[in-house]
Amino acid sequence: MRASPAPLLACLALFCAGCKPPPDAPIELADLCNTIYREAASPDEDEDALLAALADLDAWLQVDIEATAEGYTVDHFDQEIVDSLDIGNPSTDALIGVAVAVMQRHSARGVAIATAWADQQEVLDGNYTVYERDYFGDKDAFITRQDLRLEASSYSESNWVIITVKSTNHIQFRWVATPNGWVMIHRSWLTQPADVSYDGIKVNAQYYLSVAMPAPWHPGGSIRMATTWIDSDYGILPVSEDFARNQVVKSMQDQGTMVDEWLDAQLEDYDDLDALLDAGG
Repeated sequence: MRASPAPLLACLALFCAGCKPPPDAPIELADLCNTIYREAASPDEDEDALLAALADLDAWLQVDIEATAEGYTVDHFDQEIVDSLDIGNPSTDALIGVAVAVMQRHSARGVAIATAWADQQEVLDGNYTVYERDYFGDKDAFITRQDLRLEASSYSESNWVIITVKSTNHIQFRWVATPNGWVMIHRSWLTQPADVSYDGIKVNAQYYLSVAMPAPWHPGGSIRMATTWIDSDYGILPVSEDFARNQVVKSMQDQGTMVDEWLDAQLEDYDDLDALLDAGG
């Protein structure tokens, strides 16, 4: 979903003997994740490559949804993408990454409300001690698709046992019309290394991509494909990268569950999503 401290914290988990990493993603899936992240910034009049990648992702998931829901290792991230983000062009060589597909019970619009519009401390209860998001645009106009793009910055704090992680991200949301319906793309990145309270641990970079898409083969709900790439240094701590990958997979799966549960709770209080929006959450 969002670029949050949760995947960052997962990468700080300590060594777990015998952990088996998620399997390497097939090349075509890894390429699709990179292509969609890159093309999410394309102008409206030049979105053919983005539309083609979204169609290929839908076709991929129809065949491989069960395995993708278990999580794949996707370490590669194109250096040219980082070079375009104006964050000092850190190297991508040390990134570890995973991709996970979540079969959401709610529509892509519902997922968009939960991730782009709602208070993330409420949706992802327990993930944050602080979450502040400043929008560069009208979030209501984005959800109703009067505006097809929305940007924001976020500052968050979260705790993992005795470790506190403070991070600042730049966030971009975009709606794209496809033959299956409207798809919401969400990408973000750390604007500077995260502040970790434990000496020797560094979180140098993180990039996040989420695609919430309607799928005729999953009626009534939507598919959310999430990918995270993280560059962390652990100092003297005996941290296993394989365990870290598994923890990030679990974190993103859990976030999908929390999105559905938050929407369930809202629809117990409001007749529909429009009533929720009218009430302001």
